[in-house]
Amino acid sequence: MLPLRLPRTYYLQRAVASYERAGDARAAAAVLANFGTPEAHAEAAQRYLALDDLAAAGESFLAADDPERALACFQQAKLPERALACLERLGDLAAQGALLLELGHYDAALPRLTQALSQCEAEAEQVRLRFHIAQALGLEAGEAHYRAALAQLEQLPLHHTSVASWLALAAWGEAVGRHDRIQEGYAEALRQLAALQDWPRWESNALRYQAAAEAMGNHRLAQLLKAELAALSDPVTHTLPADPVTPLLTSGQWALALAELQPRAQQGDPNALLLLAVLVEGAARGHSLPIAPPLTQRLEAARLLAEVGDPRLLDPVHGDAPLGAYWCSIEPGPFWYGAYLEADQQERAYLSLQRAVMPYPYRIGRYPVTNAEYRHFIEAGGYQEPRWWTAHGWDYLQHHKWRAPHFWQDAAWNQPNQPVVGVTWWEAMAYCTWLTHVGHQHGWLPQIVTLRLPTSLEWERAARSDDQRRYPWGDQPAEPEHANYQATGIGRTTPVGCFPAGQAPSGALDLAGNVMEWLSTPVHKRYQPEPLADVSAGERVLLSWSHYGDHATQLNCGARSRFNPYYRYHLRGFRILWCHTISLADSRT
Repeated sequence: MLPLRLPRTYYLQRAVASYERAGDARAAAAVLANFGTPEAHAEAAQRYLALDDLAAAGESFLAADDPERALACFQQAKLPERALACLERLGDLAAQGALLLELGHYDAALPRLTQALSQCEAEAEQVRLRFHIAQALGLEAGEAHYRAALAQLEQLPLHHTSVASWLALAAWGEAVGRHDRIQEGYAEALRQLAALQDWPRWESNALRYQAAAEAMGNHRLAQLLKAELAALSDPVTHTLPADPVTPLLTSGQWALALAELQPRAQQGDPNALLLLAVLVEGAARGHSLPIAPPLTQRLEAARLLAEVGDPRLLDPVHGDAPLGAYWCSIEPGPFWYGAYLEADQQERAYLSLQRAVMPYPYRIGRYPVTNAEYRHFIEAGGYQEPRWWTAHGWDYLQHHKWRAPHFWQDAAWNQPNQPVVGVTWWEAMAYCTWLTHVGHQHGWLPQIVTLRLPTSLEWERAARSDDQRRYPWGDQPAEPEHANYQATGIGRTTPVGCFPAGQAPSGALDLAGNVMEWLSTPVHKRYQPEPLADVSAGERVLLSWSHYGDHATQLNCGARSRFNPYYRYHLRGFRILWCHTISLADSRT
C-alpha cells in the first residue's frame, strides 16, 4: 500500500492549532511567517497585528507582496527605513523623496524628486515637488525651483491637493529658516482646510503649526492656535454645514427645521439629505448637533429619508452609502465574550466572561440590512437564481415557492429604511452571496473578500469592543434613548439608526433592540470561530437576542436566542460582515 502523502498545509495547520491550544500566539504567527507562501505571510501579518507587533506585521505584509499595508504598519511603528523599502516597492518616487528629506538625506532625495517632477502632470503635485527640490538643493541653488513653485502656487484652485502644496511651502520655510514662509504656508493651508470642512486634517496641521510657532519663539501665535484648537470642539461653530436651516437645528427648533428640509429633500438637495441624516443620528459625515433631537423628531426625519431615498444605506454598485461610513472596521486583538441562551442567566453569564483573541480584522454593517437594500436582491432575480443559495436553502425555497420576505407587502414592516424582517437564515445567506458577487463584479470588493453573516464571536466583538461592557453603549442601565425595546413603547421595528445613544464602540447601531439578527454559528457550538456554510431545516442556529418587544435584560452583548433556519418572523433580520477569505496554498511535498 502506498504511504499516505498529506499536503504541507495540513502539517502547518496542525502546528498552528497546537501553538494556539498552548496559548503561544506568537509562535503560531511565526510558523505561518516561515511557511513561505504569500497566503501564509498574509495570515501571519494579521496575527502579528493582533499581538500589536507592527514591525513583524509589516515584514509579513511585505513578504505577502502587500507593500501598502506594510507601509501603514511601518509608518505607525515609526520605522522610516522600512517605510522607504515599501515606497520603493510601490515605485512612488515623490513619496520616497519626501521621506528622505524628513530623514535629512538630501543627496539621496534629490534624484528621486527630480525624476518624479519630470513625470508629473498635476500642477499641485509639481508645486509640491519644486518646493521639495528647492529644500534639497539649499537656499541659493534651489532659488529657481522655489520661484517657479511660488508662481504656480497662487494660481492653484481650492482643493485637497492644493493644501499639500501650501504645507510644502511651510516645510521649505522650516528647512531654510524663513519664518514668513512658515506662517504663510500653514495659515493658508488651515484656511483652505476650513473651507473644505476637513476638520481632522485641520486639527493635525494646526498642532504642527503650533509647534512651529513655539520653535520660532512666537508665543502669541502659539496661544492663538491653542485657542482655535479648543474652539474646534464647539459644535455650533464647526460641526454643521453652512445652511439656512443650521440656526434652527443648533437652537433645537426641530419642527421648523423639518418643515424647511422636506421640500428640499424631495428635490434631491444633498445638503438637506445630509441634515436629515444628522437629525436621525445626531451626527453624519463629520457633522453633529449640539442638542440631541427627541425620538419623535428623529423618527420623522427618518420617515422623510425613506420617502426620498435614504443616503445612509448601502449602494450595491459602489459598495458604500452615499454619505459614506456604512462599514464599521473591527481591528484584531483581545476581547471578552460570554454568550448565553436564557435571559435569567444574565448575571451568572456576565460574571463568567472569557478572554479570547480575534486574529483578523473585519468590517460589519453599520445597520441591519433594510428593505431598500434587500429590494435590490429581489429585483435582480435573487429568488430565481440557485447559485446564490445554499443546498438546503434552495431545496426549502423550491418547496415553499417564496418570492419575497414574509412581510414584504405589510405596511407595518416594509418602510424602505426599516430592517428587512420575515427572512429565513437561508434568505439572509443568499443576499450575502449575491452581494459578494455584485461587489466583485463592480470592483469595490476585493476578490479575496467575502460578505456573509457574522459568527456569534464576531458579532459580540463588534458589540462589546475590547472591554467587559454589559451593553453596546457601556454599563449604564438601558433606557428608551438607547434602543428600540419594550420600554420605548413603539411596538414594532423603527428605521435603522434612530437610537444613536446606543452606538457600539465600533460605530455599529441597533445591535441592541429593533430586530434579532441571524448569526452563522450553530446552537451546539456557540463559541465556534468558523462560520456555517449551510444548515439543514432540523438544525438550529444562534441569533442575537433582543428586539423591539424585549425586556432590558435581553439587550446584553452576550444574549443569544436559537431557532431553526426556516422561521420567518417579524422579529428577525440580519446584518452583513466583510471578511478576507484566507486559504493556504495546497502545496505538496
